[in-house]
Amino acid sequence: MGYQRQRDHRQSQPLRQVKFAGHWRASAKQRLVKVVFANNRTRNYDTIATWLHTVLLGLQQNYNVRQFNVVAHSLGNAA
Repeated sequence: MGYQRQRDHRQSQPLRQVKFAGHWRASAKQRLVKVVFANNRTRNYDTIATWLHTVLLGLQQNYNVRQFNVVAHSLGNAA
């Protein structure tokens, strides 16, 4: 079985900025990160995946995050 990715080129926008806010306790073993996309209506799955990839790279570079689990809902699970 497979699926076809829907493309909506009108809403395909590059991720322009990633903002990180908040803090974790030094003793935290599992840190929770909430990701909210400014454009939460795009149905371009390649764009959503690129945005998530950019966020993950930022977490890796800025916070030394090496492993992660993802819980998503709605279109967030498309990434």
